[in-house]
Amino acid sequence: LFSLSSPLFPVSMVEGKMEVDGTGFAPNLGFLYRKDKYRIGFTYRGGFDIDYEGDFKFSSLLPEQDAKTTIEFPQIIGLGIAFFPKDNLKIETDAEWVEYSCLKKIPVKIGGTTVPQQKNWDDCLNISLGVEYKKSKKITLKGGIAYIPSPVPDSTFEPSTSDADGIMISLGSDITTNIGKIELAFTTVVFEERNIKEGKPYDGKYESDVYAFTIGYKKEF
Repeated sequence: LFSLSSPLFPVSMVEGKMEVDGTGFAPNLGFLYRKDKYRIGFTYRGGFDIDYEGDFKFSSLLPEQDAKTTIEFPQIIGLGIAFFPKDNLKIETDAEWVEYSCLKKIPVKIGGTTVPQQKNWDDCLNISLGVEYKKSKKITLKGGIAYIPSPVPDSTFEPSTSDADGIMISLGSDITTNIGKIELAFTTVVFEERNIKEGKPYDGKYESDVYAFTIGYKKEF
């Protein structure tokens, strides 16, 4: 939904679909320090911008128009430490800082009209803890928990990105067979209830949970 001001629509909310594409590049750097009983890792991905171009179509209101926008993506810094109390046991903790505050607004240009989409997102610090236990040569068990805060403030909250602070819990295993490795994982994310106060564009209570099960197969030649 876009709020437009024009002779046809002085102040209105109109629904439309924008199809655009673009390309971006960012530097990536990684470092790993290894010792017998622990590992320390550092990662960095630089921020970057992507200029998008394409078309915008109002649903049965106006003809298709040219569309452009630029989105700034955040730099990300990560630090992880893994401990090996036993040869078959790994305990790892990670922290990841994401500079979401770079996303102040998204300037969407449709034809000759610029429609700024305010964001004003906040920086986030994600923290996680995981355990990996090699039960045998063929079976490895895994588990983890992570805290993932939302970068979206109440002032620019919208249902399309109905994000909230959440706790992620995951369980999984790797099973080695004669025909390859089978990887199983179950993940759930429990989000806090998001209560947007009256006076905001999308006031109300928002609740959501995520459940995902994945299965993978790997064969090395």
